Amino acid sequence: MPSIYKYNPRFSLDVIEDVDFKQVIELYLLKPGQENHTLPASDEYTKVKPVIPDIFYSHYKLALKLIHETTIGQGEFFLFRHSKDWYEAAYYSQDEKNRWSISIDLRDDINNCWIRFQSVPGHKGRPTFRKKASPIPSEKFKQFLALILNFFDDADSIPVVGENFITNFRQLCDGDYLTDVPVIHIKTSYENILRQLKSRKEYLEKSLIERDNDPPLARAKLRGELEGIQYAINALCFNYSTD
Repeated sequence: MPSIYKYNPRFSLDVIEDVDFKQVIELYLLKPGQENHTLPASDEYTKVKPVIPDIFYSHYKLALKLIHETTIGQGEFFLFRHSKDWYEAAYYSQDEKNRWSISIDLRDDINNCWIRFQSVPGHKGRPTFRKKASPIPSEKFKQFLALILNFFDDADSIPVVGENFITNFRQLCDGDYLTDVPVIHIKTSYENILRQLKSRKEYLEKSLIERDNDPPLARAKLRGELEGIQYAINALCFNYSTD
């Protein structure tokens, strides 16, 4: 499934493009003192093309908002300790007709940390969790959820607060409750993002009219970016029209 990425010498962060259907965020974070300045490139299996930052942030913020608004009702809650450096916390809804799950997969070693945070339809993986993981109270899972939502809230601060997040996550995995539970502040900067997207859309539409003699490939690139921006605008307007 296509994803939209943010790259930094210390980390890569991606969110799936079809964010209205399910929300999947992945983070690859290098530890302090390590950097990777190699930019992603297309190959025979993957096509990479640059997008403006607002397209990434519109999908990313929408994913966080939809996860934040997901009702954590009756269900099963687990902590799976694969090893001393690999943990998974998961929730599976009780409603068998409308199955849903939320999970946090954290793998931490001396060089890097990889995290997959997802809220998706279905109960994939539940039999394995029932067999091998440990049940946890719902309040414990909600602390995991609050912790990671707070961590991902400001994507640009991830390298700064990463080590503190990992320490708190491990503390929860070791059986402790956090005495200072993070307050979730999913930033309400959607109006700014929407305004910037609309401004970029107007510029592209104007360019297509004024640069009518541009080569077909150049015009096709403009139309492709315009389609991506329009999708982002539609998603924001649909989900925040009542805010």
